[in-house]
This record gives sequence, C-alpha cells and structure tokens, in this order.
Amino acid sequence: MTQGDLRPVIQATLKYLDGTTVDLSGATGIIFSMKKENGEVIVDGKAGSIIDVSGGIIQYDWADGDTDVSGVCYAEFVVSFSGGTGVLVDPTLTFPAKGDFEIRFRAKISAGA
Repeated sequence: MTQGDLRPVIQATLKYLDGTTVDLSGATGIIFSMKKENGEVIVDGKAGSIIDVSGGIIQYDWADGDTDVSGVCYAEFVVSFSGGTGVLVDPTLTFPAKGDFEIRFRAKISAGA
C-alpha cells in the first residue's frame, strides 16, 4: 500500500492451522490491530466486520490516520465468540494463527499526491 491510502480495505479469509475455514456464525466481534516493525502501535483494537459468516471472511476499513506510516507493519485480527451459558469471558481466536500478517507501506513520492 502507499502511505495515506485508505483503499484497498484489509480483507482476510480466516482458516485454522489445518486449512479449514473458520465458521463465524457464533462470532460476536472482530478487532483489528497493527503495529510498526519497531513495536509502535498504529491501530489499537478497532472494530472490523464480518463479510461472509460461513466463508470466514472478515475485513477492516481503514480510517484517517491508520495508514500515515511508511515501512513494515504487522497486523492481527481477534475474533470474539459467544461463550454460551455460564461462561463469564467470551473466548477469542487471534489470526494469523501462524506466521505474520505483514503490511508494507511505501512512502509517498509527492506530498500533494
């Protein structure tokens, strides 16, 4: 992506380590976070949305300021699920489950662009 651009949105198909798609029918929320390579938090737990429940597709729409960085960033989605009767804390799953979700922002060439 280019620094400052708000498109394309970040969209992901969530899969378990065995490759099966995550069924989001019990999901109660999606949270997106991103930090720079040096650990500086850029996006701190902003709400994402479910696009396809059975297909495990979620997305985050960039907001002003989210992409005003250049360089390498690392991101993650946290999905909360309903805990059901008697459960005090909703269970969560964090994605990616393996490896890093790396986003590279190239610096703008022109300030007016």
